[in-house]
Amino acid sequence: MEQLSAAIHRQFGPHRHSSLLAAIIAAFAVRPLIGDTGSSSAIFGVALVVLLLVALYNINVDAMIGERGRLVAQNRRCRILGWTLATAAAVERLLVIFVHSRMLNLAGSI
Repeated sequence: MEQLSAAIHRQFGPHRHSSLLAAIIAAFAVRPLIGDTGSSSAIFGVALVVLLLVALYNINVDAMIGERGRLVAQNRRCRILGWTLATAAAVERLLVIFVHSRMLNLAGSI
């Protein structure tokens, strides 16, 4: 099992950023096909937030080269920023379910 895991990582590891970018673009391309009902919009929002958090984690793993103290502080700032954005997106998705407003949809898109 360990050999299989190493082989998969060796094969797909160098292409993980490209595949994440393709997944994000595909998510935005599929968005108009989902519709604007409350639950589908919320499920899409949650899936997109999870996808973006995975992408953020992959970027953080690659950036962990250099002086340890500076990297730990930088990693902490990035993690706080990422979770702040994820929380804001989750709150916006929940509001879309209960409050139907064009301004809220515009703010969520931005």
